[in-house]
Amino acid sequence: MAQVGLVEDAIAFVLSAYERAGDLESADHSLEVATLLAEAGAGSTVVTAGVLHDVVEDSGTSIHELRDRFGSEVADIVSALTEDPGIRDPAERKRSLRESVAGAGPAAQEVFIADKLARLRAANREGATPEPAKLDHYGRSWRMLAASIEGSGYLDEVGARLDELGVVPVGRATTSKRGERLRDAAHASRAASAGLSEESRAVIAQARQAVAHALRRRRERQR
Repeated sequence: MAQVGLVEDAIAFVLSAYERAGDLESADHSLEVATLLAEAGAGSTVVTAGVLHDVVEDSGTSIHELRDRFGSEVADIVSALTEDPGIRDPAERKRSLRESVAGAGPAAQEVFIADKLARLRAANREGATPEPAKLDHYGRSWRMLAASIEGSGYLDEVGARLDELGVVPVGRATTSKRGERLRDAAHASRAASAGLSEESRAVIAQARQAVAHALRRRRERQR
């Protein structure tokens, strides 16, 4: 399957799955993660995994279904990013997820950090603060990835945003220049977008616009 075809198919799949589940907010999040990955220069396999990264947890889709439709490489990344529903304790379930991502390699780790950045940016836009358990998970995730990833603008931005929220990862000194670090990290992320395919950018952007429009219409009907 060609690059744009793979991404387009994943977007169509996710939109259908989340529409059935009545969860367009999750569709919007998945597309934001895909946007971040595309802007960082990720290839079609990783961007596709970004589109699909939550769909097993959120919609009842199976890894087997993803493997049949999108191939083993995409399915393996999504599998590594999917929490084990058989683990009942939430903290233990998150610990198991971090271990899964740590052992899955760079592709899964790229999606994982883009997911955390999308969540933190969304909270900032909404003027909200993630609940303590999530912040703890994000901080532990940052520490795990910081040990294996170097030169990532997104990882730096996540660290800076966590610092602003009072979650200071081990090994990172607290500084009065948090705003400066955040701006520098965001600039590094944008600078990495030079190799982005215009076709892939357009496909994802159009889907995000469609979801945003649907969410606006739903909010208007609820007034």
